[in-house]
Order: sequence, then structure tokens, then C-alpha cells
Amino acid sequence: STHNGAGIRVANAPVILRENLIEGNVAGADGGGVDVRLDYYGRALIERNRIFDNKAGDHGGGIQVYCNPSNAQRTVSCTWNIIDSNSAAGSEFGDTGSGGGIEAAEMQGLIENNTITRNTGAGESECSGGGLLLFETRPTLRLANNIIAFNQGCGISCRVFAVSLFDHNLMWGNGVADVDTGPGVCDLQLQSPFIFQDPQ
Repeated sequence: STHNGAGIRVANAPVILRENLIEGNVAGADGGGVDVRLDYYGRALIERNRIFDNKAGDHGGGIQVYCNPSNAQRTVSCTWNIIDSNSAAGSEFGDTGSGGGIEAAEMQGLIENNTITRNTGAGESECSGGGLLLFETRPTLRLANNIIAFNQGCGISCRVFAVSLFDHNLMWGNGVADVDTGPGVCDLQLQSPFIFQDPQ
């Protein structure tokens, strides 16, 4: 695809994506594997998928999610997925990050019990979010019990001002840093400490 969502694209609709293999897709812009955009309507459940070896020219190699924050009912639950070996190039002008595994842009809901490994986030910064990029998220996003390991371009990176609730996430071996502290602001409201341990 020359645009967004090479594997699966969802816009303003309720959707359940469960137990799919989403592999080898290439998007010119955002969402190599999955692109979910909830501007006006919809909820999404992304559960127990294997999202592998997808590429995005800009953001969200594995998954790109955008939720319009003006309505709390537009939520996404991303749980029990294996998100592995995806990449995002971060080609947009300016350091907006990339999110090799996932980009969560103004996302509300859950990122929970996922294995996010061996993804690559490129861009103008060496910490562009290899595993996960948070872009202007709010406290209505909870990240818990994820394994975020062996990604290139940092495990978690933030852009603009990103707030999220964090609980029992395991971080290890994510290139230059497991958690990036700039150029964006990560307000990681820790309900428990990060666990820094080799998952192997």
C-alpha cells in the first residue's frame, strides 16, 4: 500500500481483530500491519494476533492507533499479541518518532500482556520508539504486563506530552535505552516499577 494500513485498515467502525497472522505488509505511510483510526466513532479489540515483519514508511510498523480524544468512548484494547520484527522509518519532517512495534497516537484504552520484541524504529532521533511510541497520550491509556525487549530505537519513546499509566512492564535490551526521556515528555505514572530483566 502507498498509504496507511497495508495489512488491515479500520476507520470509524467497531472491530474485533482476533487470532490473525498479519505478516509481510508494507505501507508507504502509517500502519504496516494494522492501522486503526477512530476520529468520530468506533471501538477496537486487537487480541491474540501474531504481527510479524511488517513495514511502515512513517509510523507504526506493526500497529498504528489514533483515537480522537474528544470522546472517551473511542477506545482500543490491544492485548495478548506477539508483535515481532516490524519496522517504521519515521519519514515525516521533524522528529515525530516512528514506533517500530506500535505507535499509540492519542490512544485511549489498554496495551496489555503483549510481547513486543525485535522491532526497529528509525527517525531523526536514535530513540524513535523501536518497541512503542506514545504520541500525546493521556492517563486513559494503561500499559501493563508487557514484555518490551530487544527492540532497536529504544523500548518506549514519547512525543509531544505523553501521559500513561504503567504497571509491571518488563524492559530489556532495547538499543540505546529502554525508556527514552526526550525530546518529548514521558509522564509515566508508575503503578509499579519497571522490571529490568532478560526475558530469555
